[in-house]
Amino acid sequence: MYSSFTSISKHLEDRLSHLYEAREIKNISYRIMEYVTGKTRKDWMLDDQTNLSESQQDVLTVVIQKLESGAPMQYAIEEADFMGEVFFVDESVLIPRPETEELVHWILNDLDFSRRMVLDIGTGSGCIAISLAKHRGSWSISACDTSNEALVVARRNARELKVVSEIVFYKEDILNPSTLYESELDVIVSNPPYVLESDKDLMTKQVTEHEPSVALFVPDTDPLRFYREIGTYGLKALKPGGSLYFEIHTDKGNEVLELLKNQGYIDVVLKQDLTGRDRMVRATTPTD
Repeated sequence: MYSSFTSISKHLEDRLSHLYEAREIKNISYRIMEYVTGKTRKDWMLDDQTNLSESQQDVLTVVIQKLESGAPMQYAIEEADFMGEVFFVDESVLIPRPETEELVHWILNDLDFSRRMVLDIGTGSGCIAISLAKHRGSWSISACDTSNEALVVARRNARELKVVSEIVFYKEDILNPSTLYESELDVIVSNPPYVLESDKDLMTKQVTEHEPSVALFVPDTDPLRFYREIGTYGLKALKPGGSLYFEIHTDKGNEVLELLKNQGYIDVVLKQDLTGRDRMVRATTPTD
């Protein structure tokens, strides 16, 4: 059916031009063909010719059909890159994003290899907890989510990335927690839902029709609900001097700062991502 990468890329451009710009389609083409054949972008640039097997043709056809339906590329191939690893993803979990990598890097830059107890709230694919475990094998890490389906994905990723014995996954609703640590944790990290429901109309269908709404949206009337509840939880669960790390809505940085300060946290810091947008907050529990 196809004789070269160029012909596959052109076919994808014809099929997907209503969803993506040409440059993005080219990047998608390289990622899909690496998934189908194992050949990297560099490989294809050195040798444009292809001779797909029948099974590879079948896989490519299914992936293209998923993309045409509006599924993001990561769901179409059930893979997402994060912190140098490949994570399995499906529509029960959010697609890991670069700004979340920056949050993980911030934690790793702040904290050394000393033994710590860490909790990842709303773990989704497990990308935060698993990445911390890969880089800090001495840490004791737990991760929770309200979704059984998400926990299946997170456990699968922990198993495939060989940290399954280093992370305890469990079901928990942080808005109504049943499990409570009593000043045992050194770190809590969370990338909670923070997109306003009113912003839904501004987002692409690839997001609104495929990524799990429960992991994305909060009511306009209470946009900081998860930060407030996790902040309250952290005051009980974190040790004195413990750290709380959040990913945040770029428009809500100062509001999250004020919330945490009013709750009694100290050394509350707002951090920008690589594009200069407010994206992360760190706070510390009082030591006296």
